[in-house]
Amino acid sequence: MLIKLSRNRKLAPVIMVLLFGCGRSQGQPSGEDNSRNSAEKPTTADFMAITAPTYRNTSGRQECLGRLVFGVDGKIQWPTFYAGNGNKFARSFSAKVFNSGDVMQLGTNEIAVFFAPNAESKEVVKFDLPSLALKRYEQLLFEAKDFLKKEQNRKFPSENYISNLNNRIENWTKTIIEAKNEYFSFDPGVPGGEGFGYTIADGASRVDNYSVYRAYITRGNYIYTFESSKEIVGEYSKEIHAQEFSEFLKNFRPREENEIPSELGVCIPHGFIRDDGKTLSDIKQSFRMPDAPGVLYTIHTGSYENSRGSPVLNSISFASVGGMGTAEDEQVKPFITERIGPKSYKIGGVSGLQGGVAAKITEAGKAPYETYQVFTGYSGWPSAEALPFIFVELNTTTMNMAPELKQNPPPFKQSMGRYEALLKSIRLRPTSPPMPDMAGIVGK
Repeated sequence: MLIKLSRNRKLAPVIMVLLFGCGRSQGQPSGEDNSRNSAEKPTTADFMAITAPTYRNTSGRQECLGRLVFGVDGKIQWPTFYAGNGNKFARSFSAKVFNSGDVMQLGTNEIAVFFAPNAESKEVVKFDLPSLALKRYEQLLFEAKDFLKKEQNRKFPSENYISNLNNRIENWTKTIIEAKNEYFSFDPGVPGGEGFGYTIADGASRVDNYSVYRAYITRGNYIYTFESSKEIVGEYSKEIHAQEFSEFLKNFRPREENEIPSELGVCIPHGFIRDDGKTLSDIKQSFRMPDAPGVLYTIHTGSYENSRGSPVLNSISFASVGGMGTAEDEQVKPFITERIGPKSYKIGGVSGLQGGVAAKITEAGKAPYETYQVFTGYSGWPSAEALPFIFVELNTTTMNMAPELKQNPPPFKQSMGRYEALLKSIRLRPTSPPMPDMAGIVGK
């Protein structure tokens, strides 16, 4: 069991916490399906299977993520709400609806996309841009000096308050000087781009030996955030890093809803990054349908070398809720309405493993509802970017977990139908030219 539960909790919240949290990838050791090594080579049949040649999209709508494309039956929502909390890449659907494991990494570049429809929200997203940070620091310094002046002019000033204000003024003055010295300007070299850079030590050294650059690119109502960190070693310098990062950013462009690019590259929510088909990637993103805001469909895909977790262990973990023989399991077991697998299951044309569970929640004075989680995973192949790993999750968030939700998840069978349709549609996005691994295979 991945979640340890307190025995004095009410049963319904216990089940919901268990079902919401149990299936997350925990960096477990690889299972037997994930033990391929670089000496093994995929066959032509493996490359053909990833294209799902027999699949036909009947909805007419598609979306893409990473190097994959998939069918959708209507509008979907990506997590582009800025969750804040000092985490520059923390995105969610709302304050309480999110998947904390969502990540977008392409090469050495971390990426996030935020919805920022007005000037205020844009400043909030770009809060650590030096020009904005200095503006805040200087305002706080001004306020501290103003408070000090007013306190000193009082008939009976507080020496303790004056001392605290003097300390605050000293600290903010020091912070402003350090900020001006620590950060250096960086022009991303693209329209609507703002950026900065700084150097840091690796912790074991007192010498700043890592170069970090961040860029914010504003396109309409979206801000695309990019960050790259590289070690400064030998002839490599922060100036060379800046040039490389700028060249990378020039490969980015925004992407319209349901637009499926035909060139080589990687899809992100509302965007696309062109490459040669060889860049290592690790992309995990959730999406949802507007009519079921508490149901998250999560696609985790990328280079085999970046795969974390195992289809074997994850499918077993998702399927084993309430079946491990613990005291908590005995409480949950009577509410389990369906258990899935672990079993073999197709993701597009490739064979994966699936496991999951659903439970019915009944609370006094409320309509009963179901909460559920399902995992399906394919492990990919080493050194074959055309055969990325594909992990797909179905998870629920309830009104008890997220008060901003106005409805609980729909019946399990309804969401499972959508999930199965998603799985069936996932395949390698066709490109021209094709992925390098597909040379001589496409068209056979």
